[in-house]
Amino acid sequence: MKQTKLITILGAIFALGFNAVNASLNVTSTTTYLDKYVNRGVFLADEVIQSSLTVEYNKAYVAINSFWGTQAKNVFDHEWDASLGVIVRDVLFEGVNIDAGLTGYFFPNGEISETKEGYIGISFPVVWFDVSAYAYNDFDTDVTTGIVSASNTIMILESLGWTNGVSVGFTDKDSQVKYGWLGASSKLELALGENFSVFGAGSYTWSDDADLFDISGVAWSGGVSLSF
Repeated sequence: MKQTKLITILGAIFALGFNAVNASLNVTSTTTYLDKYVNRGVFLADEVIQSSLTVEYNKAYVAINSFWGTQAKNVFDHEWDASLGVIVRDVLFEGVNIDAGLTGYFFPNGEISETKEGYIGISFPVVWFDVSAYAYNDFDTDVTTGIVSASNTIMILESLGWTNGVSVGFTDKDSQVKYGWLGASSKLELALGENFSVFGAGSYTWSDDADLFDISGVAWSGGVSLSF
């Protein structure tokens, strides 16, 4: 019954994106190597390959991610997630976007095999920065997370962009486990054509519960992106 309700909700959300007359299709595929996989203030694994595919049609999108760890921490071996959502752009003012949807997480070798999460967020420009605020709620594990981020992109050359960002987040698991974290990142991306680019990035994450999650430190990543 839960799966039927989830499929119905996801189908309704995706159908909203096909209602507009002027529809457009965008597809982006990215492959990234991460020397540390850190997600929402939690260090999950060393040496991870992330592959992602996002298909956006008008207002609706589907995003699929896979994470394969070569040096797993605890029970993490690999993870899949799939999101189905709607993004409404230029709400009230130009540049103000609202994003909402559902994500299913699958952990083939984990203690928890799958979970479902709802999310909603807003993004908008503030002077030189792109600011976003998101709220997440996992229906199966009673985990609620809030994240606020700000980033800025400088075009060093016509084909070379430098993006710097900061984020702050807080997680509450059923009022029993609570922790916050801070993050900073820097990314250089070089366009090698109209639809292909390579990038390298560094990030730092600090958690106020580092003894439990052991994640404070620097992480590096690099990869390729293809869009059409």
